[in-house]
Amino acid sequence: MPFMLVVAFFSARWVTKYFSAPPAVTARLAIGIIALICMLILEFSLVLFLQELTLSEYFAKRDPISGSAYIVSLIFLL
Repeated sequence: MPFMLVVAFFSARWVTKYFSAPPAVTARLAIGIIALICMLILEFSLVLFLQELTLSEYFAKRDPISGSAYIVSLIFLL
């Protein structure tokens, strides 16, 4: 998990510099929220399709510890 956070942090820095994202906090927060929504849609679509699960089954099968760490990391990356 720490490696994923470091890679995501530096990737986000590079993308914001490369595409000249506005320095305003609200603009960057909006970009982060849009990216988070796109990532979650893609993840749920792909995981649910490959594992042939419903959304409720997917959440029921998640490990409480790793699932909580995953949610915290998503919030931290926002």
